[in-house]
Amino acid sequence: MKIVNRRLIAYGLFCLEMTIKHSKENKLIAIFILEPLCLNCKKYYLKFNQMKNLLFLFLFVLSFNHFSIAQMQKEESLLKTVDKFRLLLLDPVKTELDQLCHANLTYGHSNGKIENKSEFIEAYVSGNSDFIKVTFSDIKLFITGKTAIVRHTLEAETKDGDKPAGNIKIKVMLIFQLEKSEWKLIGRQAVKI
Repeated sequence: MKIVNRRLIAYGLFCLEMTIKHSKENKLIAIFILEPLCLNCKKYYLKFNQMKNLLFLFLFVLSFNHFSIAQMQKEESLLKTVDKFRLLLLDPVKTELDQLCHANLTYGHSNGKIENKSEFIEAYVSGNSDFIKVTFSDIKLFITGKTAIVRHTLEAETKDGDKPAGNIKIKVMLIFQLEKSEWKLIGRQAVKI
């Protein structure tokens, strides 16, 4: 309804303007009819500008909120992947480890030993590296685009192959890459505390 009124007002203004241009006697029309119509148009124009500014502000806030939600979802899925990795260290399953790890995985132990993906999986599945109990604490996430760095402290009871059971406490840095909405472990480095 208001759009039709605005169009009628605009058309009326146009007609009056043309009449005044062609007839100098119609100055009274300009004073009594055209001027109030122009004020009415200004009022609509100001309201339109206010609405436009409010809409812009709303869209800005909405886009910022969308970014925050997306970041939170990435963090949540990354934390689930880190916990899945922790559980797989306790009970290694070859297919699940293979799915969790990137093809170019480089896995560094605190003693300086470095393994690729197949060596890492084989060491855990065969029992050469074995965790009886493992906890991750002081977890810190850093996500940039499709790459994430996870720093944490690992405390564990180990029973590696023929060696006697032992306890370790190390600092670990995990690097994940997002592939098709799944985080893949691409790097790991541990250092002794």
